[in-house]
Formats: sequence, structure tokens, C-alpha cells
Amino acid sequence: MPQFSAEAIARFEEVLQKDPNSQAFAPLAEAYRSEHRLMDAERVATEGIRRHPKFASGWLTYGKILRDLKRLPQSFEAFSKAAQLAPENLLALQLLGETQLELKRPKEALKIFKRILFLNPQAEKAKRIVAKLETLTADEYEEDLFSMTKLETASSAMPQPAKAAPRAPLKPSESPKGLLRMLSLIDAFIVRNDLQRALQLADETLVEYGENPELQQRLLILQKRRTSQLGLRDEMAAPLAPIAPREEQIRRRKIQALRSLLRRIEQVPAPR
Repeated sequence: MPQFSAEAIARFEEVLQKDPNSQAFAPLAEAYRSEHRLMDAERVATEGIRRHPKFASGWLTYGKILRDLKRLPQSFEAFSKAAQLAPENLLALQLLGETQLELKRPKEALKIFKRILFLNPQAEKAKRIVAKLETLTADEYEEDLFSMTKLETASSAMPQPAKAAPRAPLKPSESPKGLLRMLSLIDAFIVRNDLQRALQLADETLVEYGENPELQQRLLILQKRRTSQLGLRDEMAAPLAPIAPREEQIRRRKIQALRSLLRRIEQVPAPR
């Protein structure tokens, strides 16, 4: 059974004919694609995204058409644009990741499918792909960096940030390997739903490396996850605590350690 009936296609064509600025170009192009009318689909989609450059669904449809035409680099660009406009669109992310695989870019695909798991930890297909890609790219990273081991093992392998003053923001392309490793560890804790450890590591990474777009994205994901766990609406959620300077964090940790030591001393029975 065809995905779109002839009547539906006729309605889309009529709407677009009456109003060339209508966003009906997206379902019409998708309908043409489903009927393998790829030239018509490309024509409609190209004109549509020209008129609506910020319409994520239009870019998504355009990317699928280009993929069917075997123009993978162009389809990748279209899916990238859709994911940029709608960062939580799982279909856009999935198609973007699949295109990276077709372009023989497993490490880039791994990042995208892990991002899908951030948004939907129950995405079975993404889980399978991540598990496979981790084994394919393990030689590029430190041991246990991507492995889905117990939390205690991942924690013991966690690199400790060097003591340094906060740095200027880094672009993703300029991110040092240390930052990428920290982001991957944060990813692993998010996938395991250990939000407390993920947030703690994100705070330390922010202090060590400064603001970074990918780190900020993870902080937003953590905020939403914590909001969901608490059963609150986004506007009711408590904001993430501001990051204290490193010297202040060290001082607080020392105080906590001393208090813990004092509690243990107080619990020791007095000699008779």
C-alpha cells in the first residue's frame, strides 16, 4: 500500500500551487520520494528549503531525497542542518549517524548514536550500533573509555583534571584529547543514568577547560534529565549550581574531609 494516496498528493500540490510559501512542500516532496519520483521530489524540496531555510522537516526530507539519489555528502549536510535546527529530533540524528556510517566515518557516527542514547536511553538500535562501534574504535582511545562496564570500573579509569585556572572557551575542532576523553566519560555516565557523577564530572571539566559548546549541551541534557527524575516541569526545576573557582572547590573538599574524620573520631568509644 502506498504511503501517500493520490488524493493526498493532489491536495499537497493544490496547496503549494495556491501558496508557494507553504510548508506543504515537505510532505509533497516526501510523497514524490515514496513514489520514486526523485527528480520531482528534489525540485520541490530545493525550492522549499530556499524559502524556509530554518524548517527542520524540510531539510530532513531533502536529505532523504539526496540519500536516495546516492549523493551522500550532500545528504549528510542536509541531515546536519536538520539536526542543528532541531537538536532533539531523533530521526534527524539517526539518519545523520547512518549517513556517517555510509561515508565510512565510524568515530563520528559513534558520537551521534551516543547522543541519541542521551535523549532516549531505550533506543535499542542505537544501543546495538554503539556497542559495535565502540569495539571498532577502541584502539583510538584509552582502555575502558567507551566500554559499558560497571560504574565503579569507569570511575577508577576517570582521568583527573590538572590543577589549572579556567581557560578561554575552545571550539570543538580545537578541543584537546583530554577534553574529548572527559566528554566521553560524561557520556558514559549519562547513558547509565548516573546523573550525579555525570554532573560532577561536567563541573570539573568546565573548571578545567572552560566553556565549550559540547559540554554546555551535556549540561542541558543533565538539567532535563534531573528535571524529569524530580517530576518537575522545566520552569520549576532548580537551576544547576554555579561552578565555584577551583580554589574554593578544593577548600570545600578539605572541609568535608575534616568533618568526615571528626565524625569517625567521635564514634570511637572512649577508653575505660
